[in-house]
Amino acid sequence: LYKRGNFRDSMTEFALALNSEFHNAALHYYMANSLVGMRQREAAIREFRIAYALAPKEEPGMLAHLALSY
Repeated sequence: LYKRGNFRDSMTEFALALNSEFHNAALHYYMANSLVGMRQREAAIREFRIAYALAPKEEPGMLAHLALSY
């Protein structure tokens, strides 16, 4: 869903995954990107911050940090 640009439906799936995968930085990173696609800036910033906090030295965290700098 995400790769096809169906951000609204991908967010539904990501939200279901949060129950068991809250500490997964990649999940928060992709949620943030979906929110950007849906033009929900503040929610996207929150998810990028969570991704960075969970994994500051791993790819999802570093990419989230880069996104936050923009």
